[in-house]
Amino acid sequence: MNKDLFSNTSGYIPSDTTNTTINMAGTNSITSSQRSQSQFLNQNNNERKTKNKNYEDLGIEEDNQARFEQIFKITTPHSSRSYSVANSVTDVEPTKNTNLNTSNALINDFRNSPELKLKIPQPNAYNNSHNDMNKNKIKKKNKNKSIVNNSNENNDNNVDEIQKAIQKLIQKREMPPIEILPQVYRIIKTLYLNSLIVQDYDRANELEEVSKLVGDNYECMVNAKIKAEQTKTLETRIELAKKRLQIEIDEWDKILHIFKNEQNKQRHNLEQKILEERNEFENNWSNPEYLIQFNKPSPTLLQLRKQQKALAIAKRFADAKQVKQIADKLQQIESDQAQQRAVSCMKLHYNKMIDDQQRTIECFNDHEKRLEQYLVAEREKVLKPYYMLIKQLEATRDKDLPLNMKPQKVVFVSNIRTKILKTDRALPPASPRTTRAMSKFRNSDEPERLTLTGIDVRRTLSGRRAKSSVRVSKVRK
Repeated sequence: MNKDLFSNTSGYIPSDTTNTTINMAGTNSITSSQRSQSQFLNQNNNERKTKNKNYEDLGIEEDNQARFEQIFKITTPHSSRSYSVANSVTDVEPTKNTNLNTSNALINDFRNSPELKLKIPQPNAYNNSHNDMNKNKIKKKNKNKSIVNNSNENNDNNVDEIQKAIQKLIQKREMPPIEILPQVYRIIKTLYLNSLIVQDYDRANELEEVSKLVGDNYECMVNAKIKAEQTKTLETRIELAKKRLQIEIDEWDKILHIFKNEQNKQRHNLEQKILEERNEFENNWSNPEYLIQFNKPSPTLLQLRKQQKALAIAKRFADAKQVKQIADKLQQIESDQAQQRAVSCMKLHYNKMIDDQQRTIECFNDHEKRLEQYLVAEREKVLKPYYMLIKQLEATRDKDLPLNMKPQKVVFVSNIRTKILKTDRALPPASPRTTRAMSKFRNSDEPERLTLTGIDVRRTLSGRRAKSSVRVSKVRK
């Protein structure tokens, strides 16, 4: 597209006004310059068509709608910037119909052009969108006005509140709220400077006292506020630390409770096992079959029983009877000895079993104790930082409290550092105008002029005799 055609954005087409004629009767006529311009556009469109083929080959598609909207904006001037040519060439008056005719004629040329297939926006849609934009602007303007009115009302209320606070402060020495105290302090500084300028030193002295009172009280209020905020922060941190501590305590209580329950179960199982072992031991040693290892006779007794049997077979019953008596006595002796050996062995095994069971119980108790000590140590390791933090925070919070816990009057001692850090930085300085006036007043060295009134010449000179204008000279004889 030819850039020279759209280089002018002043709201109308700069054509040759000498060749331009417009039908003032309201008909939609097109001037010769506009027709030539339309032909020029058609020629450019043909050139652009060849370029579009190259763009299509490259995968680039030109936006005809955007191009037409740009042409439409330039060729359809706004009502506030529209011009029309009057009967004479030099007379230019703002109109709407002539420019509308010109733009409609140019639009018809674009419609009739076979090279350009553009979606031309209808004037009604344009007007509707324009009206919607105007409505939105009006709504936004009304909204801004309401916001400004509300802010003005708030400012008026704030000014009234500050004036009342200043009156109460000067008359009753009543401190204003801390929210408006900086503004009050600034106004008092301004009044103090005005009193110095007009040489009302009584008023200046009073305002200086009020300013000092405001500064000291504000310093105390700031310190009290800072102290309250610090205390509140400490209380919040203490509460948070206590909550976290309680959460940890509950968790470790659950862990210890689970541990104790598990240990009780294991202890109960161990006791059951020990009881079963004792019952089994008792049943075993009560069964004669279990004592078969102790009922084996000695070789002597076996030999006597063989002799007894042999004598009985040989029908030597008297000798067999004597051998039997000897064998029975020996068997009784050996049985008693075997019973004693069995009892001794049973006792030995019982003591061993008891020792093993006792050792098992002791190991179980030691293991349980070690686990409990480990868990308690881990619990203390986790809880100790919380206890130390709570103790440190409480000590910081209560550091200003007396040791005897009696009520104590707090006396704030101000110094230069606290004033610089808290008062001067917190209270706003005087306004730039007041500061310049104070500097000018402080640096002005020229004393005041003496008060002189006008001189009444006639009254001043009325007591004197008027001198003669003729001088008589003595003539020497």
